[in-house]
Amino acid sequence: MRHLFLNDSASLFPNWQEAFPEAAFASPKQLKECPRGTVWLRTTAPAELASLVPAVRALNPQLPLVVLADEPDEAVAFQVISLGAAGYCNSRAAPEVLHTVARVVHNGGRWLGQSLMRRLLATLAGRLDNWRALDKHLADDDARLAKLLLQGRNYAEIAQEFGIPEAVVPHSVSALFSRAGVQDSLQLLLKAGQAA
Repeated sequence: MRHLFLNDSASLFPNWQEAFPEAAFASPKQLKECPRGTVWLRTTAPAELASLVPAVRALNPQLPLVVLADEPDEAVAFQVISLGAAGYCNSRAAPEVLHTVARVVHNGGRWLGQSLMRRLLATLAGRLDNWRALDKHLADDDARLAKLLLQGRNYAEIAQEFGIPEAVVPHSVSALFSRAGVQDSLQLLLKAGQAA
């Protein structure tokens, strides 16, 4: 897997080099085409992310893009994930964490980090009064399941709430994602936040 770090300052951070010694470096404004692999984007001007993330995504929509932040912020995390980034993490994360992030996004997952995800869930859960606003076509059971997922409930708790075997829950969750037009819980969360 190749790694390209886009950074508007002069170099790769030492933790990036340690994690991915073969990584390439470029300025975000110099990028003309995206190689295969993972692109990591850091800018010292977070306001530019609204244009940079879509510009990088336009070069290759299938590309795993991770935004790096010197001081992670839940509002910025919400923004970049909504714009299509696959991940958002601290630019000074340990090499082991960067490897984990790369593996998750390379396999189609999303990465926010556990503490940021908890804060984001808590913030949005507090704002979401109308769970059915996710999609007016969701059945009552789907709306109930969406609510439980967005509250951070695990499969065992969901199974107990519905009175069904735990083995059935992943299928129900997958079917909900399909009907809601999302791929995972994070996208469901984002859609819920936009609908509220």
